[in-house]
Amino acid sequence: GAERLKGVLVVKRRGWRFYIGRNVESNEVLFEVMPRWSYWFHVKDYPGPHVYGVPPDKRVEPTEEDQLFGASLAIEYIKKSGKFEVLCVPKKNLRKAKGKRGVLIYSGERVILVEK
Repeated sequence: GAERLKGVLVVKRRGWRFYIGRNVESNEVLFEVMPRWSYWFHVKDYPGPHVYGVPPDKRVEPTEEDQLFGASLAIEYIKKSGKFEVLCVPKKNLRKAKGKRGVLIYSGERVILVEK
């Protein structure tokens, strides 16, 4: 599974597993292997890692604390500092953009404000 993916970091917290794709290849593989009930975190309108949060059970929705944690992982590997808007999108609301590697089209997003 995703545990042994090259270029992917895994962080475990409160029963959740957060998978962090550090390059286009790992971001694309994560999109393919993450379950529909996972959540995608990504800095809005800025290139960066794709983070997927997988809850301990598919009926579990992320709390505000879980969302902030996922958002903080999404900005951790960005070089600049400041305030960021991070998207939190249910994976079932994602699809690949045709002809653009690593680009996803989303709907039903929540926006989380975080600072680095």
